[in-house]
Amino acid sequence: MFKALSEIESDSVRVRRKLSATGADFTAELREFIIIWLAEEAEHGRALDAVAQKYGVTALPTTTKRSNHRSIRTFFTWPALYGARALPGICAAYTTLGAMQELVALKTYKKIAEFTPTPVADLLRDIARQEARHMKFYRGCAEVFLGESRKAQITTRRLLSQLWQPPGTDLLGRGNYEEIFAPVLTQVDFQKELLKVDKMLDRLPGLANMSIMERYLRRNKFDIIFT
Repeated sequence: MFKALSEIESDSVRVRRKLSATGADFTAELREFIIIWLAEEAEHGRALDAVAQKYGVTALPTTTKRSNHRSIRTFFTWPALYGARALPGICAAYTTLGAMQELVALKTYKKIAEFTPTPVADLLRDIARQEARHMKFYRGCAEVFLGESRKAQITTRRLLSQLWQPPGTDLLGRGNYEEIFAPVLTQVDFQKELLKVDKMLDRLPGLANMSIMERYLRRNKFDIIFT
């Protein structure tokens, strides 16, 4: 699990290149934040890789490969990425996605810390605190971008409804992701925390009643919380 988390965090450099192609980082505030975000995500990746090596894990399973069905941050081909600049509200879509992914990440780190011995648990909680700051920044930006444009709301709803997946699914593949993180995904209390993603979306302009996380849990049979 720690090696998978390390790979997910370290994948941020590739994400950054694609952000530039879409123009989702066109504001000075986003560009400045992303510099800090990249540095902290890289730091997380190195720390988690060290933990993985401590437990004797140096590589992901050889079956791990990218899924054909990718998240908004990774599904575009390069020509499509540049074409995305013409989409109204691409910044709103990106920052909303960022808030969702960071919220999932911080909840995941907190949950894993519950059954991990110290000092690793302390490291995970420290990472979660940084992810919480990232989430708050993205959420604040999303509120502004969505509030300024009805077209941005429509674009964001469409993209997230069609393409959202938990962070790391596109990198690991859905089967590997669900196998690796099953110890937390199958916990009712963790599922309750994940559903806070939907509550956050409900409070953003134009994104009420999307129920993206609930639909994900039901679709992938992680729906014990609803039984």
